[in-house]
Amino acid sequence: MREKKLKRRRRRLEAQGRMVNGVEVPDGEIPADISKQAPAGYSSRYYYRDKEFTCVECGAVEVWTAKDQKWYFEVIKAYPASEAIRCLKCRKKRRIHKAEQRRHMEEVAEKSKKRT
Repeated sequence: MREKKLKRRRRRLEAQGRMVNGVEVPDGEIPADISKQAPAGYSSRYYYRDKEFTCVECGAVEVWTAKDQKWYFEVIKAYPASEAIRCLKCRKKRRIHKAEQRRHMEEVAEKSKKRT
């Protein structure tokens, strides 16, 4: 009797698109497409849910949305064990700083080429 109920439940969940590789996607979460994720073997994500985190640089509390996670793991193909650690503001500052460092290094390389 119990097995019949479980089979019915699985069929219903599959029909609703709430089963990913035999794992039930909780109600309200976004199902993952494992075929679009970067290969990682043991750490594939079966669904995405909003996650609250604290920025390691400024201490601000932010939410990494399920929609953003789906894009990050399935379009960008980031490693599935990755987690958000910086808020949007700190990520932007960091990108600007890295771009400035690259520009500076290119200028130094150009100057050294001119000397030789």
